[in-house]
Amino acid sequence: MKTTGRTIRNIVISLMMVGFAPSASLTLTTVSAATHGMWTFHGCPSLTSVTVGMKTPAAIDWRTFENYEDATLYVPAGCNAAYEAADIRNDFKEFVETDAPIETNIDFADANVKAICIANWDINKNGELSYYEAAAVTDLGEVFSENEEIMSFNELQYFTGLKSIAREAFFGCTSLEEIMLPEGLTMIGEESFSYCHISSLLLPESLIRICEQAFEGSYLTTITIPKNVAHLGSPEEEPGEEEKLYASIFSGCHFLTTVNVDEENMVYASINGLLLTKDLKTLLYCPNGITGSVVVPEGTEYLRSISFSEGLLTSVTFPESLKYIDNYVFEECEQLTSVTTKMKKPCEVSKNAFYGIKTNASLYVPFGSKKAYETAFYWKDFKEIVEMDIEPLNENDNVDFGNVDSELAEETDLTGTVVNNMYYNIGTDAGGYNAEDGCIVITKETSDEQMEAIEGLGITDEELKQNFTGIIFKVPAGNGKVTVTAETTGNMTLKVKVGNGETMEMELSGKLKREFPFNVSEESLVYIFAGTTDEGAARNQHRSPGEESSLRIYGIELEVATRGDVNGDTKVDVADVMALVNYILGRGTLANEAAAYVNDDDKIDIADVTALIGIIQKQ
Repeated sequence: MKTTGRTIRNIVISLMMVGFAPSASLTLTTVSAATHGMWTFHGCPSLTSVTVGMKTPAAIDWRTFENYEDATLYVPAGCNAAYEAADIRNDFKEFVETDAPIETNIDFADANVKAICIANWDINKNGELSYYEAAAVTDLGEVFSENEEIMSFNELQYFTGLKSIAREAFFGCTSLEEIMLPEGLTMIGEESFSYCHISSLLLPESLIRICEQAFEGSYLTTITIPKNVAHLGSPEEEPGEEEKLYASIFSGCHFLTTVNVDEENMVYASINGLLLTKDLKTLLYCPNGITGSVVVPEGTEYLRSISFSEGLLTSVTFPESLKYIDNYVFEECEQLTSVTTKMKKPCEVSKNAFYGIKTNASLYVPFGSKKAYETAFYWKDFKEIVEMDIEPLNENDNVDFGNVDSELAEETDLTGTVVNNMYYNIGTDAGGYNAEDGCIVITKETSDEQMEAIEGLGITDEELKQNFTGIIFKVPAGNGKVTVTAETTGNMTLKVKVGNGETMEMELSGKLKREFPFNVSEESLVYIFAGTTDEGAARNQHRSPGEESSLRIYGIELEVATRGDVNGDTKVDVADVMALVNYILGRGTLANEAAAYVNDDDKIDIADVTALIGIIQKQ
């Protein structure tokens, strides 16, 4: 070791043979070490002071401090006699007791852990393990592996010389419930903590890699991936190679419900406890302990292999953004009976993507896409495929057909088409989308008899598909209005029907906005369609050559006051009850008065309070 012009203080590692070579030009003012090899300080003429922090003299070679009769040895208070009796007594000019830091022993909480540590790392053989001795340890090996007696090892935090936790270091330590890792640790090896009963663990900020099956079968309930972790996988992988089996790190962790990731991490991220890549496009792992329903975040494009394996979930929902599902994603998910997809067209899946669940689970698909899933490889193998109804619109789902979703613009036949929760049933013989004018054109009426035939039917019913021509969407319970921007030509009229209410009809000379109010006690369908009038038929006889009777719809807007949401906070709860009571007593106003007509009797009184309480109790 060649060092020039340096002062070395508090050396706490073993200084081996010829630690400081004769050519070294080194001034050593303080040295605290556990063991020293022969000639460690040979050829250091400027060394005049050596300070040790150990109460008991370390075992050293007789040549370690040879020819340092002019140097002073400073020892801990009360230890002068021990050092004067040691083999080094003739190597120093004098011994001086000092208040320098002494070699403090670690107070272990677990006697079994202490016994193992002393048996392996008690350098000075005094029957204790000091902080210095702990810091000198660089490899735990497997001395704790499969030990079913150790329960606590928080003292591991003092083993600051560790850069990695060895493979299977604590494998099978089924009584181990708590442990603290040292800062400076960069890797947790394969199966390091497999089948330990640790429920929580703070990973050090220095950590870079966590290897496969590191926590398999452990009792972890939550874990946070630190900001510097850049690799989840086997250490044998070459840099840049695709890492696999992310989920195996936590496989069998049936108590784990949340994986968090430090926001500063540049490789990984988390949403609602799920582990994803930083760009949020690939889902790597869904914690095994999550029960009930899991919704894969919108924007996710890829589900990695075994990412849900061994999970306890009963249902899962795929986003519209999903593009690929890897092998064995749901392996051993025995309780999973419901799979819902928002994709109108099946995404690509590997052969064994649904291995173990497809014969037990029902697949729920968007309205109008059942046939596509029934003919798609691997999707078609589910126990049953169920076509879902449309979801209710909200005020953010208003449609301007002049700036319409490209998916609708690309359709040539709008028979049974659903875009943004609006159902279009307009065949090529009845109109369609006019991209040039930015409107939906309807040239075929739906008669009163046809509307009576579909009374009470949902859009999944074939009778509705056969009898209705127009647009259908759902609105939530409450008071509100539908505003339609449209025009009619020839003998056509605009008709709007909400739920089981009366059909509202009008002619529009030119492009105009018309409002259609509603008050419904439950989710209801809104029908927008075309009718005809006798007066229009008379005018139809005089229309220009080539002019066709039609209903042209340019936009649809929705305003709704959720029944009972009198304070306008989008929730129906006790706060609304208090606001309504104060209003009735004349002690306040309502932010959303239209929502206060809870029992539909056209007046606001105590009966509405009773009805509102009933709504809250049913939630």
